[in-house]
Amino acid sequence: MSTTQLAVFTKPSPTGPAWTETVRRLDEAFERRWSFRVVSYQVRRREVLVLGELSAAGQVRQQFGAARIASLDFGESARVAALDALVQGARLFGIDAGERQQEAPPPPSPLRQRLGQVRAEIERLPGGEQTFREVLRQFEVRRPEQVPEEALPDVLSRCEQIYRVPLPSSTNGRSVHA
Repeated sequence: MSTTQLAVFTKPSPTGPAWTETVRRLDEAFERRWSFRVVSYQVRRREVLVLGELSAAGQVRQQFGAARIASLDFGESARVAALDALVQGARLFGIDAGERQQEAPPPPSPLRQRLGQVRAEIERLPGGEQTFREVLRQFEVRRPEQVPEEALPDVLSRCEQIYRVPLPSSTNGRSVHA
């Protein structure tokens, strides 16, 4: 392992998941028989450009990486640019550091689905958007997804009270039948 590798891999990166996933995939693909070195670097205005070289399976790939110089911390910026070059070089070997596929979030609960329906109905009414926001404020939240699951029945009940406009039981002493 070269000194460049030691400098590159000893501290976590601000772009952590991409480069750590790249290292993991390179280790798997090449049984830890790969190396990376910085061939050259260049400072341009407020940016560091690094030419990195990735060697594996008897092949060599070079790729550029870049990073903005944050404050006056040139070293950190150069390290991030080197990591970017590593990730870009790995792509040339067919190793993508893309984020791992995340599992699809579970479907919303029936109560949360109902709240979405009630919200849509209320917001169709004149002033409905404001009315819905006021209901949420009563429960000390700003967005429907912030409503705790256990508070959903109460929020729904309050929304449905607002949405259901009671029919008058009599008009001029007469009963009204719907």
